[in-house]
Amino acid sequence: LIARPPLDPKKFVKLQKDRLDRIYLYDEEASNEMEEPRYTLTVVDRNVSSSEVESCFSLRGSNGASTPCSAMAVFLIPAGRETEFIFSSRRGLVTVAESANFCARLIAVSLHRSHTYPSQESIQQELAFGISAIGQRGEFLFTHRTTPGRKQKELAAQLLAQVPFMALDGIGERNVLAQGETASPMTGPYIVEEVTANSNKVRRLYFVRNPNVIQSEVLLRMDHSGNSIVDWAHLAFDYHKHMVAGLLLLSPFSLTGVIQKGLVIGLGGGGLLNFLQNALAHMCNLTVVELDDGVVEIAKRYFGFVPTESSMVVKIGDGLTV
Repeated sequence: LIARPPLDPKKFVKLQKDRLDRIYLYDEEASNEMEEPRYTLTVVDRNVSSSEVESCFSLRGSNGASTPCSAMAVFLIPAGRETEFIFSSRRGLVTVAESANFCARLIAVSLHRSHTYPSQESIQQELAFGISAIGQRGEFLFTHRTTPGRKQKELAAQLLAQVPFMALDGIGERNVLAQGETASPMTGPYIVEEVTANSNKVRRLYFVRNPNVIQSEVLLRMDHSGNSIVDWAHLAFDYHKHMVAGLLLLSPFSLTGVIQKGLVIGLGGGGLLNFLQNALAHMCNLTVVELDDGVVEIAKRYFGFVPTESSMVVKIGDGLTV
């Protein structure tokens, strides 16, 4: 593996307040930086004092013996979940670091969809050199600042060999169902994939131009025949829940019984629209404007979107002019 840009170990000698550094590791045969990296390492330092770091190595076990925990830990983000807030933001990763015996430095590893990973053990072997480079000169790895230079190197090697690799439940599984180009150049390439998140199987839509943004998500459940179907009653995003709550609060239907009209600009996978037409069709008639007819086909094919003619009209065009 090679790092682009090149990895400078000196940058990681000390803990750095509010650190959030990303390192991209490519296969050696990768021809250019346009190719997807094999791994993305996100280095996060907790804002701790040197005394707190050193105290990490003086914890006492039940038998009274010293039981050192690591000042540095590696966390393997489950495949397909790297865009979730807890795994993509500093605040979320600090929470992960705190759960990892309050380690001072966390290296979060993202796996990418264009590569295959045989096992967690193979990942550890591939990353061993890069992890060592990040920690080999780290002063925070030493239990005593007065340790002689040669002894420091020996101690660092021992501690690096003990850096724990952690995962929630293995390395996760990502199933890419479809990828291709949409009809509009403004939307560009898309990817539809299934992952397991919090013991639930979900299907997600990504636009390649915004790879860190989940455009749409639906929850899958089994029907009586054992087939996966979309659970229309599930709202994946908090802002969708707030929108529905606002609609219920503002709608005069409960007082007047008059069906209201609504306009939705942008369809995506249609998760919100699925909920509205199944739960609130008796309250409102909706017009949906989507710029790209290819997105409408994606929503119908992969996200269970079936507009009901009596309560929903889908128009193709610019939401500002239609």
